[in-house]
Amino acid sequence: MIKEGTLILIEKANSNLESATILLSAKRMHPDTIAFLLQQAIEKYLKAFLAHHGEGYPKVHDLFVLLHHCQELDTDFEVIDTEDFDILNFYAVAGRYSDEMMADREDIERFQKTAQQCKELIERKIT
Repeated sequence: MIKEGTLILIEKANSNLESATILLSAKRMHPDTIAFLLQQAIEKYLKAFLAHHGEGYPKVHDLFVLLHHCQELDTDFEVIDTEDFDILNFYAVAGRYSDEMMADREDIERFQKTAQQCKELIERKIT
């Protein structure tokens, strides 16, 4: 049985991913907003896995830290593509307030694939 806290995190992650997908198809793309939503989706999927296993998850936005905790519980998490985690981590906080880094469509599509990869892994592991 899936714990309520885990379900809430998954629902919120799914909402972030779906919202990002809708925004990506809009005439006028807002890459910083989409990148933020995708970072949030990945973060919540990873936290959902930790919550499901009774692990308290760190109150951080750092995807590397969260993934490391997941990998300690299950080596299948080593397949997650971390190539863009540095960029996504930027969008978790600083990217919302800065024009320092702007992702382009190609970046966003990569971020989206990573979020989808996390979603699919979490669904296999939790259900």
